[in-house]
Amino acid sequence: GSEMCIRDRVYVMHTIAAAGVRILLLKLNIQAPFIHIVLGILAGFVLPVIAYEIAKRIHVLLFFIYPKKAIFAIKQRREITHE
Repeated sequence: GSEMCIRDRVYVMHTIAAAGVRILLLKLNIQAPFIHIVLGILAGFVLPVIAYEIAKRIHVLLFFIYPKKAIFAIKQRREITHE
């Protein structure tokens, strides 16, 4: 179907995560290329997976990854709590 696999989630969000780490390192005046490369690669893989795991538990955040699934989950939760 239209579901994204973990690889797709990492691909879509990796630039945001890696850029954030790069900005943080530059603000901390860390200029070593090795540190930028290693932390950028790690952040590009790990942070998107963590973001998705958090979003799965908080339906409002899930909306940014799977809008239809999030709306369905929120509706289901409302129906369950209002019965």
